This record gives sequence, structure tokens and C-alpha cells, in this order.
Amino acid sequence: MKIAVSGGRNYRDAQSVKFALNSAVMAMRKKIGNKESIVLIHGGATGADALAHKWAEYWCRTHNEEVEVVICEANWEAYGKSAGPARNSTMASGIPGVGKPDLWIFFPGGRGTADAYRKAVAAGIATMCVNIQDPNSPYIPPPGEIIKP
Repeated sequence: MKIAVSGGRNYRDAQSVKFALNSAVMAMRKKIGNKESIVLIHGGATGADALAHKWAEYWCRTHNEEVEVVICEANWEAYGKSAGPARNSTMASGIPGVGKPDLWIFFPGGRGTADAYRKAVAAGIATMCVNIQDPNSPYIPPPGEIIKP
């Protein structure tokens, strides 16, 4: 199972990252079984990405199971300001040798996180948005949906 994570560079809620990833793995395993190994994909940035990376280390220690971590860094030198959106496109269309994520988890962030969210939805990737009440959440409710606290 391939799980991607995106969120702001200043995101610091390690407990919500741990809870979201634990919940995602358990739910996916309930659906598809324990046969598939875990692949965690992130952009290599500080904040949500770094917390997800720490979760992978935690999971390995506590479950005696390897998590393959794939870091899809933005190439700022080659693409300049469009490097983040280019990286998001690569993650949404499928990283060569890895493929598309089965699930993409989003934490509050900025324009880059919102761009990744839009690309994941357009690519048909299942998404999970955490802390959607946060004003920096990328979650866009469907028309007519009411978000309750």
C-alpha cells in the first residue's frame, strides 16, 4: 500500500500525523489484508513531511515491519518557483518505479498543499484531510456539505 503525505512546512502536530497514518494503515489492511508492505511517499520538506518520516521510523520499531520511504523532492534549481507544483504532478501521476499513491493524506499547509490536493483529486487518488477546521486545510467541501466542528 502506498500512502503519500503533504502538508505545511510549519505543521507541528506529531500526534495527528501518527493517528492519521496509523488509522490509514489499519483501515487499508482491513480492506486489502496484510500482504502488502507499506510505502510512505513525501516531499522531503520540514513540517508534515518530516513528521511522517518520523512516523515510519516509529512504525518500524513498534511493529517490527519495514516501511519503504520514498522522498519526492522538488527540484528548485531546475524548475524555480514551479518546482513544488511539478513535484506534486509527479506524485499524482505516479513516481517512476513506485506508481501512484493509493491514499494521499493532507495536513494544513499553504498553496503548495492545496495544489497537491487538487492534483490528487483530479488523478482519482483517495484523499484524507486531517484538521479540516484549520484555515490552512486544503479540504474543499463538496457543494452543499456542511462542516461541523
